[in-house]
Amino acid sequence: MFQFVDDKARSRLRSVLSELRPVELVQPRGLLSGETERALKEQTRNALITKLTPGLEFWDSKRTIHETTSFFKENTKETNNKSSLDIVHTIDEGSGSMGLPGFL
Repeated sequence: MFQFVDDKARSRLRSVLSELRPVELVQPRGLLSGETERALKEQTRNALITKLTPGLEFWDSKRTIHETTSFFKENTKETNNKSSLDIVHTIDEGSGSMGLPGFL
C-alpha cells in the first residue's frame, strides 16, 4: 500500500509495474484516468484486471488498515509473532492511502 506523485506519462507507475510484473490488478471502477488505465494495460503482460466498486466491493485506505490490523492481531495472538502487525503499523504511519490497492 503506497502512493506517489507521478508525471503525465505515468513514468513511476510504469517503472513499478515493470519491476513487479503483476499477474492480477484490482482497481476501483471508474476512478482511474485514461492515462493510468493505459499504463496498467501497457506495462503488464496480460494481467487479470478486476474492477471493483469503491465503498461496496473495494475498501478505502482506512477500512483496509482497520481490517488488516484486526486480522494480524488475531494471528499475532495465535502465533506470538509481532512482525506482521508491525508491518501494518508501519504502513499506517505512512500516507494512509493506497496508490495501487492491496499489498504489493
